[in-house]
Amino acid sequence: MLSGQIVNPKSKYVLLEHTGNISDTIYLDERGFFTHSFNQKEEGLFRIRHGELQYIYLNPGDSIVFRVNTLEFDESLAFSGKGAEKNNFLIDQFLKNETFNTNLPEEYKLEPAEFEKLIKNHQAVNNKKLNRFYKSSKSSDGFWTIAKANIDYNYYSQKELYTTNHNFNYDEAEQNYPKDFYDYRSKINCDATAFKNYYAYFSFLNRYFDNVAFDIYKKEASFDRNSFVHNKTKLKLIDSVIKNEELKNQILSSTVRRYLINADEIEDETKMIELFNTLDLKTEDQKRIKEYAERTSKINAGNKAPDLMLVNVDNESILLSDITTQLTVLYFWSSNNIKHVKLIHSRVAELKSKFPEYQFIGINTDNNFKTWKKIVTNSGYNHKNEYQFDNAKKATSDLLINTLNKAIILDKKGVILEGNSYIFNQNFESKLLGLINK
Repeated sequence: MLSGQIVNPKSKYVLLEHTGNISDTIYLDERGFFTHSFNQKEEGLFRIRHGELQYIYLNPGDSIVFRVNTLEFDESLAFSGKGAEKNNFLIDQFLKNETFNTNLPEEYKLEPAEFEKLIKNHQAVNNKKLNRFYKSSKSSDGFWTIAKANIDYNYYSQKELYTTNHNFNYDEAEQNYPKDFYDYRSKINCDATAFKNYYAYFSFLNRYFDNVAFDIYKKEASFDRNSFVHNKTKLKLIDSVIKNEELKNQILSSTVRRYLINADEIEDETKMIELFNTLDLKTEDQKRIKEYAERTSKINAGNKAPDLMLVNVDNESILLSDITTQLTVLYFWSSNNIKHVKLIHSRVAELKSKFPEYQFIGINTDNNFKTWKKIVTNSGYNHKNEYQFDNAKKATSDLLINTLNKAIILDKKGVILEGNSYIFNQNFESKLLGLINK
């Protein structure tokens, strides 16, 4: 049984997902409480989705109660009841890894051996905690496998991200990796279907294939995750390595979607889709990619931005074209993630001071007007630069807002200069500078 409370709910239900599919839609009462009984025959990893997503491990016979405040989703998530202990362990592990990984890019300047020592120490601490917990709690072997995989794939991802950072400034003569730096790659199971819907595993595979693809073409071109040669090489590599059709098609699809949203050459986009269609033979997948390509083409540089309807803090309707009469950066945020709200507004304040030529327009992607207005007012944000989508579902689809770190840069006529930038990226400021006189 699963029950609990959603504080500050964003919808009237919670989704419980297993093996990538929606298992149950659980409706909340007027106070945000819910109770759900289901016939669970096997233990396993489930996903709870309510605005944001988090994992929960369930054994048959568990009776778990969880409580979460959507304003601080991960930080407030807590479990009680039978089966709670192992899930509190998982969320604590997740938060500690998140903090460690957030600060890790500062350490990319370290030599490979020094960096490896740093992350190995972190891995050792996590392994020690897991083994101690496993012995004291008498958790199942299935839970241990998931928790151990989380530790290992987090460690592998750290190495791949370090490698990616160095690939951007690749010089074969300067590569000084210890001989055993990549030994873990020989132990990777690229067909671990038990983990195929687990973020730690899926994100690792993407990072791994990025770096191995570069190893194939590095004599011919520099490292660029958005380039045609990179993604063409990556697709062929994925197809040759992964045998499980479902997992392979998932990664092929995510790779092509990422390429299309950053591409601006129609001929190359067509070639990429043709290649995808030879590797993923599912008609449904091919149709989705074709439709996605049609949508991405509409926000390519040189196109007029969709003239979407916005509302201001006085609940007055206004067209996007009415407020984009100068160089403009559109950025996005959601009340579901207060930590991100603070971070992105801090980043925008920094950018405003450096680039007074631009106006920065924050657009809220939620449907709750009162909550949005309260945050804007209580935080002291400038009302003239804060808006909410009138139809969030349509707007996020039209602008392909697949991450709240996305930014769109427009000229004074509302023409798209950059349709898919990332406001926290290191090169974002260079883009702004280069577009001032364009």
